[in-house]
Amino acid sequence: MIVVSGTNYFGVVDRVPGLYYVATRFFHVGYMPIMPLESYLIFTWPGQTGRRGRRIPLSPKSVLVGWVRGACGMALWLTVVCSLLILLAMDRHHMHASDGRWLLLRIGAVFAVSGAVLAMTIVFNKASPRRAAELRKYLEPPKQSAYDRLTTKDKWVLELEEQLTGNPDPSPQSQHPAGREGAGEPPGTAGRAG
Repeated sequence: MIVVSGTNYFGVVDRVPGLYYVATRFFHVGYMPIMPLESYLIFTWPGQTGRRGRRIPLSPKSVLVGWVRGACGMALWLTVVCSLLILLAMDRHHMHASDGRWLLLRIGAVFAVSGAVLAMTIVFNKASPRRAAELRKYLEPPKQSAYDRLTTKDKWVLELEEQLTGNPDPSPQSQHPAGREGAGEPPGTAGRAG
């Protein structure tokens, strides 16, 4: 028997048609979502090939829907298998017909409820206007401070000045003056001739 496991995306929710939806990457066994790993805003722009998205904070709604859909799918599969086994047992006279009918009615009820819940999670997965606005902020590039935009060398110089002067303020006013002796040189080499 072969058991498939790995990671895949489940729990598609908050769909904005033609733009994006939220899905959670789960560790799965036999395509039954077990452990949520991370949620993504998956883009569905026209003409796009492949799956592209941006990581977002773990979505509890997506995790719950992933588990519910997995459980409903498993319940649907098990009800079909159990129904076939009961029909086979009734056909071979290993089970009384009235007992088999009651079991089939109960299994049919589980099948109907699981199917209805699964259908509702698929039909009602559109994002509300408020949720769509919340998700839209992940489409914008993150805002960077002036300190984050500096090059690595500039950051090294600011950190060195902070250590030398004791000034912990990395604001533009506290940056080193251009032409200061030793600025940009490794520690201990200021003023030395090559």
